[in-house]
Amino acid sequence: MRALWLLTPALLLTLATTMAAETAQVAASPGLRSRATRFIQITDGRLRPPTQHLHPGELLGWRNYSTQRARISFDTQIAAQLHCRTPGSFRSTGRRLQSGAVQAMQFASRCSLAPGRYGYQVELLSGQGASGRSALRVVRGTFIVR
Repeated sequence: MRALWLLTPALLLTLATTMAAETAQVAASPGLRSRATRFIQITDGRLRPPTQHLHPGELLGWRNYSTQRARISFDTQIAAQLHCRTPGSFRSTGRRLQSGAVQAMQFASRCSLAPGRYGYQVELLSGQGASGRSALRVVRGTFIVR
């Protein structure tokens, strides 16, 4: 028990150092400014806000507050305009550029977009685990970057 008590401050210091390094990495990454991430909230029936205004270089992300898994997608022509902090955040499925399933109470990647207007959709998925592929509901949103 005493060893665990001594380990806790070291663990907290490690976490704080890791978080500081991650913040510095975002600030140092070319093309991704050190601005705050603007998150879209995914709920069971809507996106908040449905239209998000961003400045060039600002990061965007999605937080899933719904009770289902969510999948975010764009038209594939947006691929050249979308720059994500984590490679492979979105993959091409032919007609769409699509994220993996975002579990309830989780968030999707932090990305930036070149100036322009971009539509996207969020599918709320049915079923348990990775096997549920059909969408219960589809909600649409827009990003405006200028």
